[in-house]
Amino acid sequence: MSGAGAYQKVMHASPRHAEANIFRRVVFGLKHAQASSSLSDRIKAVTATRVLWTTLLADLSGEGNALPLELRRSLAIVGLSIVREIDSNDYNDVDLAFLIGLNQNILAGLEGNAA
Repeated sequence: MSGAGAYQKVMHASPRHAEANIFRRVVFGLKHAQASSSLSDRIKAVTATRVLWTTLLADLSGEGNALPLELRRSLAIVGLSIVREIDSNDYNDVDLAFLIGLNQNILAGLEGNAA
């Protein structure tokens, strides 16, 4: 697919689809880091996860967020758990399986496959 074609595809994607793609990339990076012995891979994956969740937490707390209050609260609890796991550990000690599991659950919900 050409660059212009890829751009058009993204421009016509729903916000939910775009969010799912971001979570897919984060989960892929975390799984790659889990299988790798490279500290660099771990740092990249954990940093991308933290950026995603700090961005989401800021959005969830904003007045313009249209999600139902209970859903925003639940997502905030997940986000705070993820950020706490990352911030309270060295990159080598972050529980990647924990991060993968939570992000996969959010991805499943975005894809309509929630348990």
